[in-house]
Amino acid sequence: MENKQDNKARNKMNKITLGTKVKDTITGFTGIAIARTEHLNGAPQVCVEGQGLNEDQLPVGEVWFNESRLVAAE
Repeated sequence: MENKQDNKARNKMNKITLGTKVKDTITGFTGIAIARTEHLNGAPQVCVEGQGLNEDQLPVGEVWFNESRLVAAE
């Protein structure tokens, strides 16, 4: 079983800085990290605001991802 120190160290490694452009490694969705939430019994989640417009010329919107799926985008 993981102790609190190991868990804190892992969270520091994966922590996304808000305002950073990020990319989801599974879907390829890119955008700006605008919010982060952490629950007692779950993985930290990051809200990513998509960039650009969809096929109806409306803003793409926001999507929540597990933080471990995100990497900094170029």
